[in-house]
Amino acid sequence: MAEDAKTVVRRFMDEVWNGQNSAAGAEILADDVRWYHPTLGDRQGREAVLGAIAEMRAAFPDLSLTVKTMLAEGDQVVTYWTATGTRRSAYRGLPASGQQATWEGVVLSRVVDGRIVEHRAFLQSITGSPHEVVAPAGQPRAARPQPGPSGIQFLDYTPPRRFAAGARVGNVVYLAGETPRDPNTGENVPGDIRQQAELVFQNIERSLRAFGTDLAHVFKITVYLTDMANLEAVSEMRRRYLPRTIPSTTIAISRLTVPEFLVEIDAMALVPEA
Repeated sequence: MAEDAKTVVRRFMDEVWNGQNSAAGAEILADDVRWYHPTLGDRQGREAVLGAIAEMRAAFPDLSLTVKTMLAEGDQVVTYWTATGTRRSAYRGLPASGQQATWEGVVLSRVVDGRIVEHRAFLQSITGSPHEVVAPAGQPRAARPQPGPSGIQFLDYTPPRRFAAGARVGNVVYLAGETPRDPNTGENVPGDIRQQAELVFQNIERSLRAFGTDLAHVFKITVYLTDMANLEAVSEMRRRYLPRTIPSTTIAISRLTVPEFLVEIDAMALVPEA
């Protein structure tokens, strides 16, 4: 069984990542596959995973992934890989650089009935990582939750602001409205509605991870828009980061705290039991 699982994961690396074969992806990935990635974000569902891969491949057209080591036990497969690629177009808020990036990582995959049902990535940048927008080298790490009264935990922004980024009460996390700010410097990030919405969801994910949870456990969001004409673009981004149908409220407002901001989103999520 372990060898069969390794064959499935190797096909995913060779045919989907390197070969850009979406038809193979339909065979290899389960319909409700869960994808956990520290910088590309969490995804649920085959189409969401293939969309994330296609987005990265479009920005890094020469991307080449090499499997170095693969170990398996039962339905679990651990893969150590390296990759290189050149950012030829804008990607996740970063402009095209024309410079080659090299990075490595380990992936833990679980295979059931010949299909990948879970995929967890752990990355280690070497040079020119494609993920600088999420975790640039030398920048401060995200703050950690601090204890408050009655067992409530509060998460400060990095850098600190006048109010908390979120709070955890029991196993429920309540996040303040996230806006398109650089998560490391706190600076406003200009861009169109899709760029702003993507950064907002990345910031939500960053705060959730600090509390020990992720986007897969979000059960309610509220979206604030300065122009309802942008609703479809935000909904498109929401489906990418939150593919599961959850309660959502959209509120039209005249403006946000920063005139250039087009969208703000707050969220509620559960912290899974250890």
